[in-house]
Amino acid sequence: MSPPALPSADDLVRAVTSWLAGRRWFPGDDHSKILAGQCTARRVGEDMCIDLVVLVDQVRLNVPLVLTPGEPSAGVITRFEGQWVVDGPMHSAWWQNWRDQARRVPGCEREPGALVPAGSRMRLVGAEQSNSSFIIEGPAGPLVLKVYRTLSAGEHPDLHLGAALAGSGWTHVATPLACTHLRLDDGEALSSLLTPLVPGAVDAFAHFIDGASRGRDCRGQAQELGSVTRQMHVRLAEVLGTADPILPQELAGRVHGEIDRTRAEVPLLDADLARRLHMCVEPLGRLDRMPLPQRVHGDYHLGQVLLSSDAARWYVLDFEGEPLRPLEERSRPDLALRDVAGMLRSFGYARALGQRQARQADSPIDEGAACTWERQCVRAFLHGWSGGRGLDATEQAVLDSLVVEKACYELRYEASMRPTWTDIPLHALEEIAGGRTPEGPGRTAQ
Repeated sequence: MSPPALPSADDLVRAVTSWLAGRRWFPGDDHSKILAGQCTARRVGEDMCIDLVVLVDQVRLNVPLVLTPGEPSAGVITRFEGQWVVDGPMHSAWWQNWRDQARRVPGCEREPGALVPAGSRMRLVGAEQSNSSFIIEGPAGPLVLKVYRTLSAGEHPDLHLGAALAGSGWTHVATPLACTHLRLDDGEALSSLLTPLVPGAVDAFAHFIDGASRGRDCRGQAQELGSVTRQMHVRLAEVLGTADPILPQELAGRVHGEIDRTRAEVPLLDADLARRLHMCVEPLGRLDRMPLPQRVHGDYHLGQVLLSSDAARWYVLDFEGEPLRPLEERSRPDLALRDVAGMLRSFGYARALGQRQARQADSPIDEGAACTWERQCVRAFLHGWSGGRGLDATEQAVLDSLVVEKACYELRYEASMRPTWTDIPLHALEEIAGGRTPEGPGRTAQ
């Protein structure tokens, strides 16, 4: 009996559409247009491994599937023409196909099949975010395979920057070991990346939320994180170089545009607050010089760093930038202070969520104490990032404007995705406009 033929891409998309719409990494909404892209397949025994590309509002999604006649134990999406349709990485046939297709990253001495041999135990990491990650218990120690759900042809920053930093000897990054690519119409797109797991590490966002909820002194860890962040920026500039500076007026115009866009989309940002935010950006346009652009992390916040189990070492993860932005834009040199602004805003989120956590535990934190905790973390981080010298007037003006830009983006995001969180960036914008922000000028020493 001959094996079943490969279903059409259109039929597969129809079969998985309802499942797709419920994924955390699905970029659309109820009105999104979902179309079939390319579809290729490879048989592994009696199973069929399918690389399906789905177009959602022009975003290309990586939807690996396995069609199997035998009822699977996990990852079932639906039944289709007498076959089970399975989320690919949840089936052993997909992993065999991965071993066959994966390539070593330069500098790694072991082949992918030796790193992840047949029979390796693996599990999905918690709740999926913009990608799907799997922990693997391999013979070389625990590993993580990230399956990218958004596909973009070209040099991927997660692989390129991670390999550049690891190759330079920087030890605060997980060394890329192996990867797979999908061939698209316009080139190859990174589809998965294998790295070592940082064993026993603590998620920094959870760590600082807990610190805020308890009023714990986190200045030492925030300062060390600032120092590690500075090392990352210095090393990236050394290895990958810098670019020509942008004009202050160009950046100012972009931030003014961000304020206007947020005002138009989110009524919570009223005309008076928008006017005062514009005034906060005005010093930027009067600068006569700017820091040099360079390669940066691109989506830097507490959720992108891990603290070792002994609280002695920081590790930086996920250099892909914001996945829904075009790859060319994510790979463009930018200001290191943009990463700094993202981290400072993350301390603000940790403060707000820590306060919520404390209220739920019937031990509310005084607003003044919460503000002090955030201010101490921010000052300590900036002290570490600046090497103890503090920021100069140019750096401070640029940072203040980038924090405004980041908080405006956050307000739009929360209004669209998590309306109950809009108070966090809105409160930050009100503090900035009122001159009460912990990022204010001259506040960089501990």
